[in-house]
Amino acid sequence: MKSFGERIADALIEDGVLQSTQLDEAMAQQKIQGGRLLKILLDRQYVTEQDMMVSMGRTLGAPPINLSRVKVPLEVADLVPRDLARNHQLLPVAKLGSLLYVAMADPLNVLALDDVKQITHLEIVPLIATERMVADALANLDTQGGQQLEEIIRDENIEIEISESKPIEEVDVTATDAGAAPVIRIANLMFATCVKDKASDVHLECYDKSLKLRFRVDGALYDYPAPPKSMQGALISRLKIMAHLDISERRLPQDGRIRIRMAGRDIDFRMSFLPTKYGEKVVGRILDKSALGGTVADLGLPPEQLKIFTSALDEPQGMILVTGPTGSGKTRTLYTALAEVNQPQYNIITVEDPIEYELAGVNQVQVKPDIGFTFATALRSILRQDPDIVMIGEMRDQETAHIGVEAALTGHQVFSTLHTNDAAGAITRLTDMDIEPFLTASSLSLACAQRLMRRICINCKEPQKVPDTLWEQLRLDPQKESQFPYYKGRGCDRCKNKGYSGRCAVLEMIPISEAVRHLIIERATASEIKQTALQEGMMTLRTAALLKAREGISTLEEVLNVTASD
Repeated sequence: MKSFGERIADALIEDGVLQSTQLDEAMAQQKIQGGRLLKILLDRQYVTEQDMMVSMGRTLGAPPINLSRVKVPLEVADLVPRDLARNHQLLPVAKLGSLLYVAMADPLNVLALDDVKQITHLEIVPLIATERMVADALANLDTQGGQQLEEIIRDENIEIEISESKPIEEVDVTATDAGAAPVIRIANLMFATCVKDKASDVHLECYDKSLKLRFRVDGALYDYPAPPKSMQGALISRLKIMAHLDISERRLPQDGRIRIRMAGRDIDFRMSFLPTKYGEKVVGRILDKSALGGTVADLGLPPEQLKIFTSALDEPQGMILVTGPTGSGKTRTLYTALAEVNQPQYNIITVEDPIEYELAGVNQVQVKPDIGFTFATALRSILRQDPDIVMIGEMRDQETAHIGVEAALTGHQVFSTLHTNDAAGAITRLTDMDIEPFLTASSLSLACAQRLMRRICINCKEPQKVPDTLWEQLRLDPQKESQFPYYKGRGCDRCKNKGYSGRCAVLEMIPISEAVRHLIIERATASEIKQTALQEGMMTLRTAALLKAREGISTLEEVLNVTASD
């Protein structure tokens, strides 16, 4: 007899939103790593929560409900204690006579139905909602009442709840309904749209006669309808107020932070204001805590690279460097590594500028160069705090690099980032920063280079006929590559006709073997180190990216866009 998860998976295949090969891959992962099948399908982005909810409703004969579009009365939600609701992943949404309609993540949970019936003395009508929807709705209810910290804005008939907070205490947000000031509604709508469209950055640019609004989605910038030029001053002032900055200062750059609460999630935006000829350019980078989580295994590395990375993490001391351009996902990879080693027996301290994500159980230090509290100053103090693991946000100067290397040599594990093009370049960059080669050779455990590739939208994925010009640009033999089925995204409503949805990381790794260590001491060039690493089986960025295309995760165009030729 099939399990509950397998029954729902079969329904997803029947509904045409899941491929049988994807189900086989998910079941294989479940067999190796354990966990629930439906969660694996969601984590791998094979199906959306909405699709799963619809197929589950059809299979179980219970209607689905989109809690993000429902305003649950407090008097109805309070019929069931919050602790019980959280334990059973359910939420009462409406009461009609003797009937109580309850949104549930598992409508077959007989114990939950009995508990609710005994407490309310009502007949229960189960409705299907996803676990995340129920959790978000319960979180939203916890913030209602009292001072009403949350307000609702409406965009395309979708209700989105947003609140803002000061660094320490929350403050009441100005009303954002139709009668509120237009500048407030537009500012909140910008952030809501950014989160809803899964953008990483929002750009507001000032020109002579117009404003330009763009969002970076999956690494590419797209134009969005912009506010009128007449609102420029008021809108930028509003954003500065939300970021707790000086609205009268327009000649110097300013950096701040805005925290919003949307659909039960706390989301931070790192704000940057830069004076330009026609006004201040504003860029907000989203820092969504819910995007973190998972393990190193969830990074999607090939088995041989996963083994190298986990071996480096298991070392009691040494330095792991991750390199790449801005926006290549270096910091998120290091945070994932920190989460992997975050155990009670370890004292973990980070020094960052700025602190992008808050990690429970990790002591995070924000540098303040304007008062002399630099990376080097912080690191000297940190090493007197008896740390086991230290993360340095970036090795920007010689002094910081020296202290980091010394920490790795004296029994600490050190994680950090550099800006170089490849993994071999990270090794020689330390030499350029006047680190003695024998110190680098003794302290470095692993050097990585990283890029992000766009994933093909699973909803409109289809086989691709690769043009000859693309084979030539990639320097690949079409005959040899014919054994692999390459795909592309046709473009659909779900991906907004982009053909892509989400991104995945590709890495190049150089473990410091005896041969590589010997080259470092001899002050070998980056190309010589890379050549030796290739002979020892290193997978280059181009090869790792090509592997993603062969697996149907990304496209050959993305391979060409994000990696250089080997």
